Amino acid sequence: MPSNSLVKIGAILTQSRLVLSLIWPFPLVSSAWGILTYIGIFMILFLAIALRPKDFPVTRREILIGIFITLYFCFQNLKVFSFLTQVVYSAFPKTVALGSTSMPLLAHRGGYASLGMFFTALLTTWILTKKVANRITFLGSLDYFCFLGSVGLVFTRVGCFIAGCCYGKPIGPFLRSILPFIPSGETHPTQLYSIAINIITIVVSRLIYRNRQKFREGTTFFGTMLVYCVLRFIVEGFRGDSVNVLGNITLAQLTFLYLSWAMWSRLRKINKRI
Repeated sequence: MPSNSLVKIGAILTQSRLVLSLIWPFPLVSSAWGILTYIGIFMILFLAIALRPKDFPVTRREILIGIFITLYFCFQNLKVFSFLTQVVYSAFPKTVALGSTSMPLLAHRGGYASLGMFFTALLTTWILTKKVANRITFLGSLDYFCFLGSVGLVFTRVGCFIAGCCYGKPIGPFLRSILPFIPSGETHPTQLYSIAINIITIVVSRLIYRNRQKFREGTTFFGTMLVYCVLRFIVEGFRGDSVNVLGNITLAQLTFLYLSWAMWSRLRKINKRI
């Protein structure tokens, strides 16, 4: 009888946690990753206000509310998208051995959750621009806010590095000969690679935005995304937890390859001289 009661209590707690995660989709502050995610969110809000141009047609209050709404639905979709892709691809498991550790690898771990957040951010920004902040165009808002995604990713990738997730492939003999201090069997620090590409993306985005008068609207966004997608494609090649779907090309790489082409095509279309 007591055991049945414990099972019922456990089921209630599990259901309560699921409901709570839907109401408050942001991570719990119970790990380094969660803490750094909140630091990243704070930095996103701070920089969005601090770097706001004087002639920007959206007030600081509207920016804070808009970003919070966007982040809320992004994290909500992160959970939903991860769950749905896990269900869809659960029929295609793949086992990856890393040292003495084996773990089942599903296609939903190939970058789709983060991309789900990206598409959610686009949709939310479009809705807010059209329905709320009608003083600014959709592309105009993307030009200003696009660097903030990389700001958040810098901090979450530090959390990934501490947690040991999003790890890389084992470092080969060539790199071990160049870097003899790395023990045999160690992996590429892809989390640090990701931090580097996001910092590069931030710098590129801000440089283009400062010279936005020379370009057409949307150039900052599409240029920023092009740089990020190309660099992310390269880094994904060193990931050890992704799914290969075409030779040594992973699912995430195919996605970012397509996005790179899409961003380049759009960039050429809005700036004929490129």
